Amino acid sequence: PSLEMFSFKLGLPPRFAGVTLLALGNGAADVSATMNAIASDPENGYKMSLGELTGAAMFITTVVAGAVIMANDGLTCRGALVRDVMALGIATLVVALNLLRGEVTKATTRTFIGMYVIFVL
Repeated sequence: PSLEMFSFKLGLPPRFAGVTLLALGNGAADVSATMNAIASDPENGYKMSLGELTGAAMFITTVVAGAVIMANDGLTCRGALVRDVMALGIATLVVALNLLRGEVTKATTRTFIGMYVIFVL
């Protein structure tokens, strides 16, 4: 209810509010833990942060999504699920390619921002 009221006051459509505000609130702890892991150990902290982010994504896509689907007696909005799974797969592929390359460039950050804009639209 508070997210709905907040997005209404800002004039945001429900989908945009869910994708942005809800994700920001839900992911704030992940962002904090990732930044802290990298700052505390610049040489190996990225390994812990990648493990945390990968584990969180796997947990959400398996346990949480499965529980929601079971609680609702099935899946009613297949298109949105396919879109979300494809977006996660593409983002994971971009991360993997950058890990193999061994660096994150400005082009990488622009790619992620562009993927997010496309996902929201």
